[in-house]
Amino acid sequence: MKIKNLAACIALLAIGLSACQTKELIDESPEVAEPSEISCTMSATMPEFKAGGDPETRSSLESVVRVKWKKNDELTVINLTTGKQLGGCIKADNDGANSTFSPSGLHGTITAGDKLVFLLDNDPGRRSANEKDFEPFTMDYSSQKGNANEVPIVVYANYTATENGTISAVNPEFNFLMGYVQLAVSALPASTSVTELGIENLNTRCHFSISNHAFVTTPQNGSITLSEAFTANSKGTNTRYFSCFTSPSQGVARNAHICANSINHFTAWLKAALSAGYYYQAVATGFTNENISFVDDTFKSYCVSHYDKNGDGEISFAEAAAVTSFETFTTAEKSSLKEVYELPYFFKGERIPDFEGCTALKHILLPGTLQAIRANAFKGCTALEEITIPSNVTLVGEGAFEGCTSLERFNGTLASSDHRYLVRDNQVLAFAPAGLTETTIPEGATTIKAGVFANNTTIKTIYLSAELTTVEARAFKGCTALPIIRFRTNIASIGEEAFKGCSALRSVYSDAVTPPTVGTDAFANCHSSLTAHVTSGNLVAYEESPAWRALNVTTGQPWNEIWYTTTDDSVCNVAFAFINVLSNTYVDGKGIISLDRDVNSIASRTFSNKTSLTSISLPRCVTSIESDAFSGCSSLASISLPDGITSIGDNAFSNCSLLASISLPEGLESIGDAVFSFCSSLASIALPKGITSIGNREFFQCSSLASISLPDNLQSIGESAFYGCSSLASIALPEGLESIGDNTFYYCSSLTSISLPEGIESIGDKAFYNCSLLASITLPEGLDSIGNSAFGRCSSLASIALPEGLESIGDNTFYYCSSLASISLPENLRSIGESAFYGCSSLASITLPEGLESIGNKAFTFCRLLTSFTLPSTIESIGSYPFPSNLLTLFIKAITPPSGNLYSAGNIIQNIYVPMASVDIYKEAWPDCAGIISGYSFD
Repeated sequence: MKIKNLAACIALLAIGLSACQTKELIDESPEVAEPSEISCTMSATMPEFKAGGDPETRSSLESVVRVKWKKNDELTVINLTTGKQLGGCIKADNDGANSTFSPSGLHGTITAGDKLVFLLDNDPGRRSANEKDFEPFTMDYSSQKGNANEVPIVVYANYTATENGTISAVNPEFNFLMGYVQLAVSALPASTSVTELGIENLNTRCHFSISNHAFVTTPQNGSITLSEAFTANSKGTNTRYFSCFTSPSQGVARNAHICANSINHFTAWLKAALSAGYYYQAVATGFTNENISFVDDTFKSYCVSHYDKNGDGEISFAEAAAVTSFETFTTAEKSSLKEVYELPYFFKGERIPDFEGCTALKHILLPGTLQAIRANAFKGCTALEEITIPSNVTLVGEGAFEGCTSLERFNGTLASSDHRYLVRDNQVLAFAPAGLTETTIPEGATTIKAGVFANNTTIKTIYLSAELTTVEARAFKGCTALPIIRFRTNIASIGEEAFKGCSALRSVYSDAVTPPTVGTDAFANCHSSLTAHVTSGNLVAYEESPAWRALNVTTGQPWNEIWYTTTDDSVCNVAFAFINVLSNTYVDGKGIISLDRDVNSIASRTFSNKTSLTSISLPRCVTSIESDAFSGCSSLASISLPDGITSIGDNAFSNCSLLASISLPEGLESIGDAVFSFCSSLASIALPKGITSIGNREFFQCSSLASISLPDNLQSIGESAFYGCSSLASIALPEGLESIGDNTFYYCSSLTSISLPEGIESIGDKAFYNCSLLASITLPEGLDSIGNSAFGRCSSLASIALPEGLESIGDNTFYYCSSLASISLPENLRSIGESAFYGCSSLASITLPEGLESIGNKAFTFCRLLTSFTLPSTIESIGSYPFPSNLLTLFIKAITPPSGNLYSAGNIIQNIYVPMASVDIYKEAWPDCAGIISGYSFD
């Protein structure tokens, strides 16, 4: 391509056609640092350039206009985000759609998210008058030869870069085609801003002509807005319609102009046009001599069979424009028709054929002039995945997209933000269901039009908008997987057959104060147990409405639903073994899990570690809660259990640290180990009469537990059952209790007194260890064993009477009971364990019974008030350091010296008295004590 003057060169650079120059233009924008050289990656093979696209959503759609290129054609890239071009001289190596481009000379900065525009230069200097660049259009270049200012360019696509420094993984948002563009450096002042170049505010002079045939003449040579330029129709004959925008300074109509005095101004202008979504649309008015190039053979065959007037086996633009109505597709055509892009050529695109049942249809381009999509227009098009609705469409008929099971995206101004709905004037017109079992009606929607969800068999959960007032006829008819629907406070009307045939629908919730009107058969053929649920304050009003009364209106919880709340108003997703979760919704502070049948058991770990769960109410059908079902639900503050529950498994509610209370059903028969362990907020609980045993660690570290009611037939309390219940001040143990396990009341630091029932035969190790406020305890006569450390560190225990049947005191039994001043030992006592009274600093005297045979190590260490001590005649062994270090006098009645190490360096014993006849034997046995051993008459 030859550049004949400086102005032309500058003009070409203004839109990125750099003519092999990579040097940036100096403009009047703020100074930008020179970008560093980068290696821009491009796809090795460029896709075939295609024009078209929706003006409202700028989504990439194909049209019938195909752009081909010749070898050495040049591609230029502009970064719209930065306003800088990335260079030019990217040349094609071959003719046609499959040529590759070498990115030599490409430079600049690309950041993920940048908007990129690709410009293709078809140099007219290398074209003859008969060569085709735009098929099926024949462009006449003869009038442009020698004029380097007039260059046909194609803005191929607006891209978004997805990686820094690369253009390899980009997705075109929309395609944009411009015809001949004359460049002129004039018109716009340097101070023009992007805002001033906006589509609504841009009031430029615009005139269009091809081969001097003007087709925008309203007003002739006058002012026309950019919007008017893009929506103008062709005028006259033998003209080709190209959408162009211009602000020519010349008074004579020539080819379309872009006027900008710097690259920044052009970039801003181009950005404004692209962001507004203006695009090329081939309106066929006046095309008389050329044939349409169809993409799909089936669609061409259909058109030829019905609309080929001259019998040449082709459809010309004129023949297409003359069509006044469409014929019905045959069954064979419906099963093979895949792609339709040519509808804009048919009678100005005001109507489209009926595509109902076209099961192979995957792609379609609707004409921009289309105003209505008739009822059932695409019903049953099971292959259709995406469709763009033109902005002129104001009506979408009932069932227009029913059965489009692959449809996952709508594009266009009517599309919702998630592209799953068509919405106009807050009315939901259509739904794209592919891949969804759950969906949310767009916020602000007030009406669901007739048939929108009809016969959808996959949707289980639908969130209705808070503003919804009206559900029209048949809106959800035949939604066989829908188990529950929740209307909010504004619902006023439910149309006829709205939910007819929703065979899974069991629950209808309505928060409206005034019962909504209900049309004929609105809930016909739903589940046999269908029930309406309302708040208690509205119950009377609904019961007075015949339509609602027929739905068994109630305020109760359904048999197959679990009600719950969460801290963050989010859905608590769970699974149940062999039970299908029909729906799981969360609306207005309440969650509902709907099940397909009775859930007899909450399986192990079903809700475990659901840290956002704050409350839950289980349905009546539940009979058991398995292990760890709610463990780790650290925000769970309340739970409602049904009356039918008979068992609760291990750790079922462990670590539910906010659970303050729970009502256990009367029918409960068993609870496993550690069911309420670490429920640090649990303040009170009553165990029902069916419970005969309390498991190990049942209330472990329930530090707030202050009150507990135990059943009369309780027989056993497991190990560590009340370990760490530091708020438990008293507890009444039932008469039938037989044993208290190890650590049962360990560190119950608020427990002041306790009476053990007559049936208790044993107390486990550390059963009352560190009950620092325990001042008194009554032990039953039947008690025959006390475990090690049973009363260790009960520092407030002042006195205790041990039962007559007790034969042994275990190790550390009264360890550091520093207030213990008196104790009555039973006659049958045979042994005292190690450190049994260690640290009993208030114990001033103790009588050891006849029959006692052994005293363990350190049994009375640190009992400093014991200065005199008498061992019975039955004593056989004593451990190391058994007495306090300040013991002065020791009496031993045994004839035979007991085994063991009596003397220690710390003792200051002054006298040891033994039977008169045994003095020598003792001195021989205890030579270290020989000097203080004397005879004594114990008669």
